[in-house]
Amino acid sequence: MIKWNNLDPTVQAYFTGVPRKQFHVCMETALNADYLYDHVPRGQLFHDPVTASQNAQAFEDIIVWPGYYNMTSRPIELRHDCMRLLAAHMGPEIGLSYATRFWGTGDTLIDIAGKGIEVAGFRIGSEELACTGIDVGVSDDAYGIYIHDNTFFHEAAENMCTHIQLGVASTGHSDESLIFRNNFIHGGANSTSYAQIMWNLSIRSKIVGNTFMQSGGSTNYQGICIASGVEQAQILNNKFFAFESGSTQAIAVGATTVGHTYIDGNEFIGHTAEANCFTYDTNNAGRNYLNGVLIDS
Repeated sequence: MIKWNNLDPTVQAYFTGVPRKQFHVCMETALNADYLYDHVPRGQLFHDPVTASQNAQAFEDIIVWPGYYNMTSRPIELRHDCMRLLAAHMGPEIGLSYATRFWGTGDTLIDIAGKGIEVAGFRIGSEELACTGIDVGVSDDAYGIYIHDNTFFHEAAENMCTHIQLGVASTGHSDESLIFRNNFIHGGANSTSYAQIMWNLSIRSKIVGNTFMQSGGSTNYQGICIASGVEQAQILNNKFFAFESGSTQAIAVGATTVGHTYIDGNEFIGHTAEANCFTYDTNNAGRNYLNGVLIDS
């Protein structure tokens, strides 16, 4: 017999409708601050997303209300299984993600290490080259991570940190993660050490339906860089726009074994040549297009 207490909270909710515990974050000057003071349980309302993340536990949500949250000392830490960091105000896809903005100058803005963690609805950026938007599986292993409907940006088009770091070669896994329907503006930097998405030790992860705006870079400026240890990966149905910078590299397959990354349904606009889109091989490529023309060599 399966005992009730042995079921995790998400399964229990199917039978009882008991909601997940929620922590709320709002600016002190927010127009809805007084309402939240009156209606959010004591100890579950914060003005700082970092402090909220330090209090939340497994299977709990952090709901962030619109505002400009500047983080300079330490990141939002999502290190318990099945946590969710969600914007309270989200429009269709990423249309309203500007309303809740994470901005910082530290090493990392959001640090993810755990299983089944979700991040959605934010505008995430920095002025610092050495600052990563979201680290996944860097401080510790991460599995089944879902990052969607965010906008990642940087003020300087040609000189930027990595927006998302998936794993660290030989030390940190980021397996079975899904990067879905995000918007990447600028970033990627001017060296091979950075990319809009830097992809390392990872198995069965997917990058699907995102838009990458690349501008002001050289061939070292990359949208997705597959560095090492990536297996059974999929890059599907993304759009890459080389704005006044056709020599940028959209997808750099790096050290990955040919045929271990499935690249299909992607559209590339403005890149100088097929080689600037990705390294074509019949073992890894489906139907991808450069300026509307099928890439087949």
